[in-house]
Amino acid sequence: KHISDETLERLSELVETMSQDDPQFSDASQQADREFHLTIAKASGNAVVQHVVESLWKIRTEVPEVREVHAAICAVEEAANRHTEHADVVKALHDRDPSAARHAMQAHFRGLLGSMIDVTEEKELEELRKKTTESRQRYLDSVTHGHTG
Repeated sequence: KHISDETLERLSELVETMSQDDPQFSDASQQADREFHLTIAKASGNAVVQHVVESLWKIRTEVPEVREVHAAICAVEEAANRHTEHADVVKALHDRDPSAARHAMQAHFRGLLGSMIDVTEEKELEELRKKTTESRQRYLDSVTHGHTG
């Protein structure tokens, strides 16, 4: 309820930067995404929230498995989707509606986590397919060579 107009304006600018249609989710977009979440955390006035957001961002950028999954999401996610989720948060903050802001941020995190799970599952399935194909080929090779020899 007490977020400043200057902070709201900055958040709107950051959302605009993130909405640029860049298939590689450019460095500027990633930096804007980080600043967006940290700005909201700081504006909350809650040190715990700020620490959690900073920690999550550190995990996202420093843990290789998480970084790879996030990069895979960004490679296929459309800028419009990023824009909509972040814009919903900014609108709720602009309306000074903490409940709507909370719901918009939760929806954003649910979407991100769901995408991360989907990408991880697809990666594991692809690895399983690859191992199965290799195993099948070894079996066929052994059967073929066993019968001809």
